[in-house]
Formats: sequence, structure tokens, C-alpha cells
Amino acid sequence: MLKLYEEGLLENGARAGARLMAGLSALSDHPLVGDVRGRGMLAAIELVVDKKKKTPLPASAMPARRVFDRAWDNGLIIRAFANGVLGYAPPLCCTDGDIDAIIERTRRTLDQTLDDADVRRALA
Repeated sequence: MLKLYEEGLLENGARAGARLMAGLSALSDHPLVGDVRGRGMLAAIELVVDKKKKTPLPASAMPARRVFDRAWDNGLIIRAFANGVLGYAPPLCCTDGDIDAIIERTRRTLDQTLDDADVRRALA
């Protein structure tokens, strides 16, 4: 445990966590993002079809499977929960470039999900 402090891993995790939260929070303007929450290197994005009512993605869109598959294809490893929540838990050793890639790949995944016909119908 002492080695984690001496070599700066925890400090890096705190810095990277702040960058992760800032980057994910910047995605709040995306039409599917209802909420971004987290602490440190643990974060979540709640996907919705109605931001005001916080209406989750329709079950017919199979959000967990489809979002996970899109994320995976984009090189992003997340947890996609059945209720449309995306979970993040990157390692403490992430670099700024790693965090930036997570944010960029998340945006790409969100855009692809927005293009999904089932999701589009739910937004109408």
C-alpha cells in the first residue's frame, strides 16, 4: 500500500478522475444524457429519451446489449446496465490520453445510439 503513495498512483488516479468527470460532464449536452455522476475514477452516465422527465431508453431498444456492443466496437470497455446506465471504472494508472480516448469513444457510442431507429422512435 505504501508503494501506491510513493509512486504517485493514487495521486494520478485523483487527477485522472477529475479529468474523467469533467469530460463526461461535458457530454451532458448530448440528447441522450440525462445525468452524469461519479466520484474519482468511478462514474456513470444515465441515458434517457426525455431529459426533463428522465424517461429511460425503451426496453425494445435493448439498451444494455446494444450500447455495450457499440462501445466495445469503439474500443471502450464499460458496464452497460439494463436501465440504460453506463458505468465507468478505469484504472488509476490512466494517462490524460487514455481519459480523452474514453470521452471521445463515449461520444461516438452515444451518437451511434442516437442513430438507432428504436431510440429515434422513442425520442419522437
